[in-house]
Amino acid sequence: MQCSLSTMAIVCETMQKLLNTIEDDIRRKTMNDDIRQIFECISKLHSQNSDQGELLGDKLSHHGGGEICVDYLKALSEDGRNTPTDGYEAECLQMIKHVCWNYSDASLKFAAELGITGLFPILVTELTTFEHKLNDSIIRDTIILPSLSILHNCAKVHDNKKYFNCAKALDAVLRYASVEDQHIKMVAMLTLAYITEEDGNGTDKSVFDFILMNLKHCMDDVDHKYRGFSAEELVYGIMKLASNDDNKLQLVKQGVLPVLVQLLQKGNSTEKEVSARTVWILSFRNENKPMIRKERNMMQMLKELAGKPGEAKESATGALWVLQPKIECDAVGYCGGSSGSDKGKTQKHVMISYQWKYQKLALKIKDRLGEMNYRVWIDVESMGGGSLLDTMAKAVENSAVVLICMSSEYKQSPNCRTEGDYAYKLRTPIIPIRTEVGYKPDGWLGALIGSKYYYDFSNPMVFDAMFSKLVEELGNNGKCDEQDGPKSQDAPKSQDGPKSIVEAGEVLTNDSPCQKTKSVNIWTKIEVSKWATENQIKSQEVQNLNGESIVFLNSLRSSAPEFFYKYISKKLGVTELPDLMAFCGALENLE
Repeated sequence: MQCSLSTMAIVCETMQKLLNTIEDDIRRKTMNDDIRQIFECISKLHSQNSDQGELLGDKLSHHGGGEICVDYLKALSEDGRNTPTDGYEAECLQMIKHVCWNYSDASLKFAAELGITGLFPILVTELTTFEHKLNDSIIRDTIILPSLSILHNCAKVHDNKKYFNCAKALDAVLRYASVEDQHIKMVAMLTLAYITEEDGNGTDKSVFDFILMNLKHCMDDVDHKYRGFSAEELVYGIMKLASNDDNKLQLVKQGVLPVLVQLLQKGNSTEKEVSARTVWILSFRNENKPMIRKERNMMQMLKELAGKPGEAKESATGALWVLQPKIECDAVGYCGGSSGSDKGKTQKHVMISYQWKYQKLALKIKDRLGEMNYRVWIDVESMGGGSLLDTMAKAVENSAVVLICMSSEYKQSPNCRTEGDYAYKLRTPIIPIRTEVGYKPDGWLGALIGSKYYYDFSNPMVFDAMFSKLVEELGNNGKCDEQDGPKSQDAPKSQDGPKSIVEAGEVLTNDSPCQKTKSVNIWTKIEVSKWATENQIKSQEVQNLNGESIVFLNSLRSSAPEFFYKYISKKLGVTELPDLMAFCGALENLE
């Protein structure tokens, strides 16, 4: 393994040394033979070390391989508008797509880089342009199938969803979901499963029928495969479809439960885990609960999996929690509700409910609250199975208030939904915190939050201002007390909404730290140029930015540092150490 990773590092470093050659290629819309040989080496590395695909893909992404792939695809196909079908350039395009196809399947980091660097509009344009040539086997195998498959792989990355929307990928993929070619049709349908909106109208019934039919065929095969697709892939697609509430109901009506039971009984460890998680997600639709409980062997298998170590333990326990709340489960142990002997003995705390992507921010809030003498409960170890639900339940029950860290990932997580629902059922006060830039809660999370005011911690530049307002609202709730703990009658102000809270970027008070951020957001290019000059930032590209771009770049500095430094060196020309120090120092001063 070390050998292949070292080889990849050498290959990528060689590519970096040839950046001038690459830039010349892009201008001339061709590919130098040296670069082609590098891509051939990268392709062979994957085929010879497929078991290390994720590590190799991560390494390739770290060295900017995805961005280089996209630059060549843009140049050689003229943004997908003039994709060659034969000749040297066509061969180069096919090789680059082969690299993108394999490594986006193996590495989520590489798939994410393809989204950030603008690949999707090219692929969507090609799918639209060549749709009428699907019956041409060469076009099918060299353009349509690779483009569709790369989109399918990249759709697994949650952050890519916004790039799919911008590229209008849904319409292009949807057209291939009704073709006669069964392989193309399945790739299109599984892609739709990932990019289907969680809210709004559900998916067409034909999608469920087709995926379920193929899943049943998989179960008839000893290796659980059919037409190149595994049962794991298909049930994962069903799980993603189930994120939409309308789809939850439709899937159960279409007969997904017997197949899920079969997978829980006969599947491998991964198949059992994904199937149990799918049951957990389906259980959040109240109309499904009685049907799931009545399904033959379903509850027995969930209890069996919840009662023993394994990948499926946590998901099976979560499903049981939702399906039979406040019932003692022999296999699980604790299934909700405080025992009378516990009441009144535990001092109340502030609970932080978050999704793992935003753990760094959640821990920062936890540490600052701790410094101010608050008792804070936060899960930092991701305990599995019964212990997780047991601990979570007791944490909610002993909370003076629950901080809900809102994000699209939070909304998608069955763990987070279970926490949020339980806090709601116990009528525990909730204070919403926004952790994802621009996120607006909808669906079940929107219903949970209702009209409550929320604190926007998604912009690191206003952390102190938001934290001060959060503490103001918390008051004494969850604060350490020498004897009796916080007074129960001191309810958080969020129930009626604090009158002074506004969204980030607006002025909180005349002397608020947010005043600076607001002015940066609306800076013109002239004002940015003046700021750059004052801070000895020589890059002309930086001086051509506006204030909104400066704020966004600063958020990337903490949320995506590798991409930030890669972008400012290549796109903004900030390459020398003094310039880098000046630019980063100026951004820090904005905070």
